[in-house]
Amino acid sequence: MNCVWTTDEEYESFCSEIKNADLSRESLEELANQWVNRAVESTASLGHRMNRVKELVNRVLELDFLTPFIDDEEVSEIMVNGTEDLFIEQGTQKIHYQLMVSEQRLNGLIQKMVSSVNRAVNLKEPIVDARLSNGSRVHIVLKPIALNGPIITIRKFKSSICSLASLEVTGSIDAEMRRFLSGLVKSRKSIFVSGSTSSGKTTLLNCLCSEIGRQDRVITIEDSAELNLGGIPNLVSMETRTVRQKDLPPVDTASLIKASLRMRPDRIIVGEIRGQEAHDMLQAMNTGHEGSMSTGHANSAQDMLRRIELMALSSGLTTPEAVCAQIMSGIQYVIHMGRTESGQRKIIEIIQMKNEHSSALVTEPIYNIEGGWYI
Repeated sequence: MNCVWTTDEEYESFCSEIKNADLSRESLEELANQWVNRAVESTASLGHRMNRVKELVNRVLELDFLTPFIDDEEVSEIMVNGTEDLFIEQGTQKIHYQLMVSEQRLNGLIQKMVSSVNRAVNLKEPIVDARLSNGSRVHIVLKPIALNGPIITIRKFKSSICSLASLEVTGSIDAEMRRFLSGLVKSRKSIFVSGSTSSGKTTLLNCLCSEIGRQDRVITIEDSAELNLGGIPNLVSMETRTVRQKDLPPVDTASLIKASLRMRPDRIIVGEIRGQEAHDMLQAMNTGHEGSMSTGHANSAQDMLRRIELMALSSGLTTPEAVCAQIMSGIQYVIHMGRTESGQRKIIEIIQMKNEHSSALVTEPIYNIEGGWYI
């Protein structure tokens, strides 16, 4: 399916006519309508003409051909693979659109996106992460790093505050699982959510946070702000700063975790643990901040624990025995997310740490999607 109609030459022709015009949306739509009536063949349908008008307006004021997908609440992911292919994820399905855009047009769109959030991407720095004004996360990789690039990947997040009840409505969890998860949060259990990319980790973390009491002071720490915890009055949200942001020094997750400890938090929520900051997160979980939560990439719940152990050890500030003890006393539950064959995001397994004096990580199964509950 084709989702682009106007060529670069036609766009330049249109821009030459509106150079000194009032660029309010209403007036721009009128000018675009006039231009389309002159430029498009008379046999073109009304629907085609309207689409051309919308495309011109979106290219001037919005994010070009991506705008309809950005505005569509049902679209959760947008993937542009170079100048020819665009994929969207809608529900559990991926839909393919055939692009017909020039590399110049695609690069222009990329520069428009990153400049609007005070970022830069170029040959020297060909990879960038950014957060768009609507909260969506965008990841860009330019050529020649991406052989079929430029590549744009946009992860959208719902503007509404999600809840465990909403997951029950969509069938991701049932009533029994909702009650169990709600009980974990309200009883201040520290939780790690694991899973692969796009398995639903952040969505579940958001929903778990909706169960946090309004009296708690919550500190959130993320690489790119994705959590929507508007229901928590005493909330402090912090975002890391990468070295790519002009000439400013980076501020990493570990630094923000340390800073959060001086802010009198009741709970610390870290969007994702990726490296040495695991050591700082474990220390936070072991210094009275019960009910803290985080996520991480892993193939299973047990694999998540092993990754936390290795990431903490990579800091060089601790020993295997100390890390094991911190994991055993600081983390109570690991919830692993995944996708079923139909593509639906589901909780695959839940394990609980057994607080025993041991030099190894000791766990017991609580739930498995194939075997059900063990309690």
